[in-house]
Amino acid sequence: MSDNTDIKKLEPGTAIDLDQEFIVLAIPADTVELEITARVYIDHELYKVYRQMDFANVREAIREAKQGYIPSDAVFMLAPTREEKLRELIEKYAYRDDEEE
Repeated sequence: MSDNTDIKKLEPGTAIDLDQEFIVLAIPADTVELEITARVYIDHELYKVYRQMDFANVREAIREAKQGYIPSDAVFMLAPTREEKLRELIEKYAYRDDEEE
């Protein structure tokens, strides 16, 4: 585990605007407050940043997730195993080799 000497700290409470990516994050159902901490690489330096969500923010995020992340009519299928994928690739390319001869 690192001693965090390579992470610069900004003054507490300093707000910075960062590009964002969205992920699906599972949290306990009874969560009332949430703090997400991340290490970000900006201009060749590491920074430790965080976001706090109070009760209202957490509940709203849960509502949004239930309404929009996975549609109620979503259909999931089992993916083929690695063995099945490999077999399909072998058959596909073996067939091409036979055609060229």
